[in-house]
Parts: sequence; structure tokens; C-alpha cells
Amino acid sequence: EVAGASTALKDLSADFDLQGNSWTWGTYSPENEFAISGEIEDMTLALDTAVINAGETAINLSGTGNLDRLDGELTIDNLPVEVAEAVYPLPVNIAGELDVVTTFDGSLANPVIAGEAAIANTQINDYALSKVSADFSYRNAQLKLDSEVAIAPDDTPITLAGNLLYALPFMTVQPPAERIDLKAVVPGDSFDFVNVLTADRVRWEGGTGEVVVQVDGTLSEPIVEGKASFRDGLLASTLLSDPISNLNGAV
Repeated sequence: EVAGASTALKDLSADFDLQGNSWTWGTYSPENEFAISGEIEDMTLALDTAVINAGETAINLSGTGNLDRLDGELTIDNLPVEVAEAVYPLPVNIAGELDVVTTFDGSLANPVIAGEAAIANTQINDYALSKVSADFSYRNAQLKLDSEVAIAPDDTPITLAGNLLYALPFMTVQPPAERIDLKAVVPGDSFDFVNVLTADRVRWEGGTGEVVVQVDGTLSEPIVEGKASFRDGLLASTLLSDPISNLNGAV
């Protein structure tokens, strides 16, 4: 239903109620249904209902928004991470269910987003991971990220944290400069993550150490520096007849 006092967009008012089912996205085509309803008035969009259900997956979006003000929440429950394959081929075989809770406000010129994400029942190359989680926020064209990955519950997790200064194309607020400041730390008791990524073609079988990687620069010209230290390391591979033992030193 659409009404208006003139052809000007600011005078447009509308109610909408869309429902559907059996949508497909590439090879991803589970049984599904969706419902989106709301209204447009005074250049403001208000969502009464925006729900997608597909098996155990549920996506809910609620809120209002116009050019000057955003206010809403997005929740995603049990979204299979394999769906990413429909967008971009992944370098490893990954499985799990993604859960996301995100709130947003600010404006289109300067959006403010905050949330947390976690992947449950994560498997990479048939290895089970106990924890994959991230907290994130975006304000004044600055993305802040704090994430952790652990194979076993008692492992010191791999961490990735830092900032990314970047303005989306539609934003008027601009950062002082486009810049990356990210730091990844792989502690010694998580070195067996190499087993996960290589599907056991290369195996870390013992030892201690630490790997620290710092990423600076920009998205177009990143600068990567790092340091790796090992003590009493034992590395094996299907490509080697004998394992490399007593791996010591720093790079």
C-alpha cells in the first residue's frame, strides 16, 4: 500500500508485507521461509518483522532508520559457516554454526556498530576446535577487533586484536588516514594448529615457543612483521622420512 501527497520522496508513505519460501543461494538451498513487514513514513523505514528461518538457522533484524538516525539489532543463530562457500571458496574444509548479536545506531554518514560473534561445533579439516569467538565495534570509521581461537579448552588461545581505520564508501566521516594495526599471537601450546591447517601433512609434535605477527600499513599496502621462537621443538611431515627434532632458536 503506497500513498503520497506529491511525487517528492519525502512525501511518500508505504506499508509493506512480504512473505516467501524455498529460496536458494547457489548450492545452498535448505527448506526456508521469510517474512518482512513494516512501513515508510517521513523518510524513515521501520521494520516490524524481518525474519528468515531455514532449518535450525534463524536471522532476525529489527529497528528503524533514515539518513540521520539508525537504531536496531541483528541476531543470527545457527548459521552454517559452509554458506561462505557460496560466496568465496575457502582454503580449508570448515564446519560449524555461526551465532552473531549486533546492535547499530548512529547514521548512514557515521554508523556505529557493536557486537559479538562465535562459531559453535567448529571443525577445520576434521579437527574440532573448542573456541572461536570475536568481539567487534565500528565507530568514527574505526573497526576494533578482539578474537580468540583455541583447539582444546585448556589451551592458551590464539589471539587476534587491533584496529582498522577505514571509511565505507557512503560515509562522510573519514579517519585521519587509512591504517591497519593488528597483532596476532600464537602461544606454544597452540602450535598444533599447524596440524589443523595442513590436515596433518605437517605436524607439530612437541616443544614450546611463541609466534607474534604485527600487521601495519594500509589495506592496499599492508606491512607484515613477525617473530617466531622455538625451544625443543619436534616437527614431522609426510614429506620427510625423519622428523625434525630439537628445533630451537628465533626468527
